[in-house]
Amino acid sequence: MKQDVRDRFPKWCTDDSTSFSLILSDDLDSLLSCHILGNLKGYPIHYFYDFTNVSTCIKKSYPAIGVDIDFLNNGRCWSNHVTLRNENDHYNPKCAGLNNVFRINQKNYTDKYAGSTVLQLYSFYDIPLPRDEESLMLLLTIDAAYKGFYSPAFKDTNIKWLKIMELDTLIEVLHNHRIEDFVYIRDKYQLTKKIYLKDGQLQTDLPLEVIGNLLKVDLKLPEDKFEIKWTYKPYKSNNPTIINKSKLISFALTFANYAKYTA
Repeated sequence: MKQDVRDRFPKWCTDDSTSFSLILSDDLDSLLSCHILGNLKGYPIHYFYDFTNVSTCIKKSYPAIGVDIDFLNNGRCWSNHVTLRNENDHYNPKCAGLNNVFRINQKNYTDKYAGSTVLQLYSFYDIPLPRDEESLMLLLTIDAAYKGFYSPAFKDTNIKWLKIMELDTLIEVLHNHRIEDFVYIRDKYQLTKKIYLKDGQLQTDLPLEVIGNLLKVDLKLPEDKFEIKWTYKPYKSNNPTIINKSKLISFALTFANYAKYTA
């Protein structure tokens, strides 16, 4: 990642003096991001957030980082969504993500970073990308990071963000393939499958061993028993401008005029 951009991220991202717990959410983007942070920093997964419940496997609370989660009013998090309705809207200054750093909002929504949290971590922490083509394609398929490249309206924006992140290798991969190739990777590795809690255990239909073998990482879910600690109510709105954000837990504009949030 370009140094002037990295410098705009929250200071806690480079804090090596504090022991943090990770909050896993319900998809591969979050799990692989947690794996990266666990390897780099030694942070364990102690919480699971499915956008209705927060569950934990520990009795004592630790400072936590939400991973692929947009906490709106409190708490550290890595995320990739748009949370501002206008350039001066309230946002969480502890939220690490390109869209927050660049104040992307409802008004310039089509300029947003439309990639994954995983790619931001590769970029921010200068992690070497895999060398083989299929692994690179899989990384681009997480959260459909490839899609914008194949749309005339968003191709330049897609390339711009990859250059800001200094992930130029991925631009070459996009040039070398058709959009159908990434759809094939999505289906082959079942990347749309979710993570969920059942009888106190985290479970998923994602083929974690297969994905882990491809990326050469030990990708697995915690085996601890989780218990629900907090419960929230999820909402959707096609009029985000009227939402009172002051008491929300998480919030994301998933389209320019459409929001998902919990309270």
